[in-house]
Parts: sequence; C-alpha cells; structure tokens
Amino acid sequence: MKNAMTVVILSVLLAAVGITTFIVLNELTAVTLSMHGYIALGLGIGFTLILGCALMYLVFYSSHSGHDASAQSKLED
Repeated sequence: MKNAMTVVILSVLLAAVGITTFIVLNELTAVTLSMHGYIALGLGIGFTLILGCALMYLVFYSSHSGHDASAQSKLED
C-alpha cells in the first residue's frame, strides 16, 4: 500500500511539472514551437528518463549480483 501511494504521489508531481512546463512555454511569446517541436521535446524527455532509469537499474543490478565484489578482489591481488 505504501509503494502504491508513493507511485501515485510521484505520478501526480510528474503530471504537475509537465502541465506547468506546457503552460509556461505557451505563455512565452518569444518562443514558438510547432507541433513537431513539442513531439521532439516530449520524445527527448521520455528517452532521457528511460535511459536514466536503465542506467540506475544496471548500477543496482551490478551491486546486488556481486559483480562489484569480484572486480574489487581482482584489484586487491
């Protein structure tokens, strides 16, 4: 239950940041983005989040599977 509440809260915060960003970008009259610009911006943000999550997963996987310990023992020899 606690994990579900955390996911809900973080999802609401992410949506709020996205909506706020969209509103701020629309209020700036000097900056104009076409629909292609918004699509590129969204894809860039999405791929960056996916890449960050994948790299953090690999760090934790490496740490918990013992790969780091085997590299440490070879350096000490």
